[in-house]
Amino acid sequence: MSSPEDQAKDHQNLLDHIGSFRPHFESELDYRLSDDEETGKEPELEYNDKSLSNTESSNNNNDRKPQSPLEPKEREEVEADRPNDADGEDDGIDDLDDDPLEDLNSEECNAIIDSVLQECPTEQNTPYMNGVQNRRDIFANKDSKGCSTLSIEEEFPKPLTSTALVQALLADHYTLDTEFAGRLRKYQRLLNSRANAWDKIAREVDPLMLSALLWSWLDLLREPVLNRNDLSIIVIRAEKPWEVLKRLDNGTRYTTEYLVRFIARLRPKSTMVRDDLLRRLVASLTHQAVGIQGTLRPVGMDWNKLRQGTAGQLMLFIDAIYDMATGEVNDNNPPGL
Repeated sequence: MSSPEDQAKDHQNLLDHIGSFRPHFESELDYRLSDDEETGKEPELEYNDKSLSNTESSNNNNDRKPQSPLEPKEREEVEADRPNDADGEDDGIDDLDDDPLEDLNSEECNAIIDSVLQECPTEQNTPYMNGVQNRRDIFANKDSKGCSTLSIEEEFPKPLTSTALVQALLADHYTLDTEFAGRLRKYQRLLNSRANAWDKIAREVDPLMLSALLWSWLDLLREPVLNRNDLSIIVIRAEKPWEVLKRLDNGTRYTTEYLVRFIARLRPKSTMVRDDLLRRLVASLTHQAVGIQGTLRPVGMDWNKLRQGTAGQLMLFIDAIYDMATGEVNDNNPPGL
């Protein structure tokens, strides 16, 4: 066993051997600084025309104020490049038609029809006046959507009774004088070109003119409301009006249903008057002449006569809708009638 002196000597030799280790390189590395590095002067860098030298860049950086991530000009460019969805929506709002009827949904239209046709015994049977007042109230609540309100300043000279409306609906409008025909054509042109024509109609008090506008609209359609296919469905299923309505397209169904409701709300005083009104409606819905009190109506329209068998089935269907609208038939009542 070696002495402590020998162990200390061996340990020192090991440390000397480890400390003297150097990696082998082909040439010795020179870690001395160059003259430029010793003086501390940085070498001049080369820049192209689009860049700045170190001196110019440092000066500009000292003079420049701190900027936000997006300068106003940059923010304007970013905002200009954004999709213009919102702008399109604003433009659409500005381009909305000012026709008040187009701004109403189906429930409000239904409320208008009900109000126009609703009788009020305490006001001397004035369904049309009540309807106009209701229209004004509904449109007044539509201001937030840009819908024009009805301003009715003038007082009606006399109330429109259901009797006067029934007589006007059964009149021969196409055989009246030229002055009446001129007023009717003027209304028709206004309705086709100007949305505010509805305001003028709301102030109209002549039942003949109002009924003429209704019938002329139906009579002058390019295609009748009830076409041949619709008539075939009605003839086969006339005793099941609800099934017929479900098979008709929505436009035909709603137009037919509401017009029958309109006549039902007038509450004709006799069955004969009711049948005459429904026959006149059938003529306009089919563009075919129907016999009323021994005369083919409407007078003045060159239409073919509706066949007797088709007319019988069609009247059976219309009568059933009328009875459901008045509540006289409770079996299989469809909702909404």
